[in-house]
Amino acid sequence: DGQRDLVLRSFSPQWLVPGKTEIKLVFSKPVVLEKETGVFLSEDILPLRITPHLKGRGKWVNTSTFIYTPTGGIIAPATLYRVSIKGVLDINGKALSGKPTFEFHSPRLEFKGIRQVDFNLSQQRVEYELGFSLPVSPFRLKGFLEFRNHRQELLAYTPSNGPPSNKARVSLSAANNETITMSIAEGLTSEA
Repeated sequence: DGQRDLVLRSFSPQWLVPGKTEIKLVFSKPVVLEKETGVFLSEDILPLRITPHLKGRGKWVNTSTFIYTPTGGIIAPATLYRVSIKGVLDINGKALSGKPTFEFHSPRLEFKGIRQVDFNLSQQRVEYELGFSLPVSPFRLKGFLEFRNHRQELLAYTPSNGPPSNKARVSLSAANNETITMSIAEGLTSEA
């Protein structure tokens, strides 16, 4: 009988989590006694496992609802999290039906665009600003960013100095009116 089984009625978040969050599990029946609510649990007795590990703390807010809050409410950028429920029994000792596991992820790094910000005709140097959805180290670009001229020759470039930012600048040699193409290889990650 489905009404007698302990099931996970709802869980959140699911899919994409753009900002601060908390993990909420709602069970179909009481799982703890009233006197066990409102108390933060030690990590070894949490009713969930989060992979990769997500530092935070959790408590039963009522007898059938558990909330886990990541430290600062923040999850790592561009990360897929897998949450599995562990060791949950109802107050009569009946185990949770099924093996509930769910996933959510933070936004991935996205390239937002490029714009020319300077051109020095006498030195034949052009400077570009690249926009990203998350902070990127200018020096990390070296392994992923390429510029090529119209003959498909690789062009050397110099990233600007500075801390990781959503905007990174690079400069390179280029002739006036030369067509330049840029590409970013897969695998570039944020420094956030």
